Amino acid sequence: MKQVLLVGLTLGICIGSLFADETVKEVQKRLGKAGFYQGKTNGTYDSETSAAVTRYQIRQGLPITGGRSSPAS
Repeated sequence: MKQVLLVGLTLGICIGSLFADETVKEVQKRLGKAGFYQGKTNGTYDSETSAAVTRYQIRQGLPITGGRSSPAS
């Protein structure tokens, strides 16, 4: 269930809604609690956040996107 929730949150980042900063903060918090993110919880989707999402995806056996939508084939 946690995996589905985190994946849903990371997909929310891609949408770019008005609440994107809060969504990114929530993802950063959850990744931090899980030991994947050590940066500041600031709502900025930077390279450190992307790397943490990638680490999470690798550990969970998910497609590696870094939290961004993969390019269309």
